[in-house]
Amino acid sequence: MPIHYKNTYLCDLSKDEFMAFFAQQGLGSGAAKDMFKALYQQPLNDLKILFTKNKHLDEKQLKIDLPEHKTTVAQDQSTKFLINMSHKEAVEAVRMPIINQSSQRTTACVSSQVGCALDCSFCITGTLGLKRNLKTWEVIEQVLLMNQRYPQQPVSNVVFMGMGEPFYNYNAIKRAAEILSDHMGLNIARKRITVSTAGVVPKILSWAKEGQTNLAVSLISAIQEKRSQLMSINDRYPLSELLQSIESYTQSTGKKVLCEYILIKDLTDGQEDIEALAHRLKSLNVTVNLIPYNENKSFAYQRPSKQRILKFRDDLRQKGIFATIRWSYGHDIGAACGQLKKNI
Repeated sequence: MPIHYKNTYLCDLSKDEFMAFFAQQGLGSGAAKDMFKALYQQPLNDLKILFTKNKHLDEKQLKIDLPEHKTTVAQDQSTKFLINMSHKEAVEAVRMPIINQSSQRTTACVSSQVGCALDCSFCITGTLGLKRNLKTWEVIEQVLLMNQRYPQQPVSNVVFMGMGEPFYNYNAIKRAAEILSDHMGLNIARKRITVSTAGVVPKILSWAKEGQTNLAVSLISAIQEKRSQLMSINDRYPLSELLQSIESYTQSTGKKVLCEYILIKDLTDGQEDIEALAHRLKSLNVTVNLIPYNENKSFAYQRPSKQRILKFRDDLRQKGIFATIRWSYGHDIGAACGQLKKNI
């Protein structure tokens, strides 16, 4: 977009702020609520019509500019959006229709930063460096753009697993979760929103009190030295501190934490890795989400065989650790975990 009126970004406002802003423009609460619903639940042309009909508003000051963006569709029908932001910057987001035997949902994987400050050795996004944090409205409009492009299948789930470390943009993500979950807006329940962090321990503890969403943590390895090799953030927030914060989070919220674990051939898929996971996680309320490495041209890491992946999962389960496998969407278009790098 952006969508703004009198130079105020509408998607930056919570419902209460939205109501207060339009009260200043002379609107009653009923008309303001209609505006809020039209913004998030209807074609954007309906919002223009409401502005045109309301004598208190100057429709000429309403700007709805869809951002320049490109899309490409994967074989699994997931869609990668390359979205141009301000200052000639761009981010990628991914829309994933997920259908299985028990459910059908549409998940939006959204970005929180332009680039990323972290330099995880397996992730292409980290090679970009950090350009800047996204504003709240820039986060919200990633989801809104998907809904405008696919109005018959609106987004039902949101995961902050795109470009950037969400907890390094904490306040914007907190506000975004509030706006996303408003029942009069996008109406995505907080239990359907997941924030993924590389392990920013102080913010995990804060999120336990303030976030009220699901939490995913990029565990990557349960061996201290190996995790430091793959993720430099482990030197700042060591594995032992991270696991303590996960335990605190689960005790405070009653929610199970998703521990994301990358399976890399001959590096994180061995027996010692299984033993370390079983030892470290045995007393925690977590699910281990095994992510077979998504190969790319930037790194020499390889994905283990399917047989080895399945055996790793089964061996963990035998040791009392509940583990699932995430077969990533959009691999063939560079939209899978660790592959986002502003190109199509």
